[in-house]
Amino acid sequence: MSLSLEALNSFLRMIGRTTGGGVTMDVEFRETLKQALVAMEELARVAQEGRANFVAAPVLSALLSAFYVKKTRVVGAALSVLQQLIHDCRISYDTPIILYQYQRNKQALRCGEALFCAVDDFLVNTADAALQLKGLEVLHDLVSDDNFAYLTGSCVTRCVRTCYQVTLQSSNEAARIIARDVFVLCVLRVTRAFVEATPSERRCGT
Repeated sequence: MSLSLEALNSFLRMIGRTTGGGVTMDVEFRETLKQALVAMEELARVAQEGRANFVAAPVLSALLSAFYVKKTRVVGAALSVLQQLIHDCRISYDTPIILYQYQRNKQALRCGEALFCAVDDFLVNTADAALQLKGLEVLHDLVSDDNFAYLTGSCVTRCVRTCYQVTLQSSNEAARIIARDVFVLCVLRVTRAFVEATPSERRCGT
C-alpha cells in the first residue's frame, strides 16, 4: 500500500477514536466512518494487486468532514493526508459525497466543491499559523491545476474571499504570500475561462 493510503488508513482509525465536540458527535457521520474503514480494506486489497484506484465516497466524506472536528491534531492530520492524496491523484473530484459540517448539518456536494467548502471554512476560522499555511498550500495545488474543473461559481467566491482575508489579517508572512498567489491564480483562471468561452456560454454565466 502506498504511503498516502497508509496515512489515510491511520487517519480514519484516529478519527474513530476521537471524541468531543463538532461533527464526531453526529450519529450519521459515525456510520459513514464505519463505511469508510470497510472501503479502505478493499482499497488496500486492490493496491496490493498493483492496481491504482480512487478513494471511495465514504472515505472522502469522512476525510473532508474532519475539518469540522474541533481538534487541531485531527485537522492537521486531515490536511497532510489530503495533500498526499491530491499529489498521488487518488481523488475523483466528481464523486458525490456528504459533507458533515456540524452535528445534524450536512450537504450533498461533489467532492471538488466539498473540498473547497471544507478547507475554506477552516481557513476562515483558524488562528493556527502552521495549519493556515498548509491549508493555503492545498488551495494553491488545486487552483494551479488546469484539470481541476470546480473552480467556478461559489468555489471562486470562497477562494477569493479567504485569500483576501488572509492577506489583510494574517500575521504569517508566508501565508500572506501564498494567499496573494492563489488570489492572482483565481483571477487568471476565471479570466481565461471567460475568454475561451463561447458567446452562448458567456450569456449563461459559465
